[in-house]
Amino acid sequence: MMEMTKRHRASLEALRAECDYEDSRVGGDQNFVRWELLTNSHGAKTRAKLIEAGFAAAGQHRWSDAVGYRITEAGRAALAMPQPEKARVAPRLKQLEP
Repeated sequence: MMEMTKRHRASLEALRAECDYEDSRVGGDQNFVRWELLTNSHGAKTRAKLIEAGFAAAGQHRWSDAVGYRITEAGRAALAMPQPEKARVAPRLKQLEP
């Protein structure tokens, strides 16, 4: 399983929100949403990592010839997992001369 960074999590949450909105808006009919129209999504590398990990899937956008994306069940499960806390490192302070 890939290590989810803040960037991955933010993009996946944006994809989930948009997919849920689109599905409810059209009566539960699933549509692939356009990545570049997502708020808080990141670039092509992040998208490729999410697809590679199985957290998102590509498909035909309903209203255009563009490629769209959907969150998968694995992606929803990944978002349900708590984000591990990063160990904080104390800043190194330099001793000032008197």
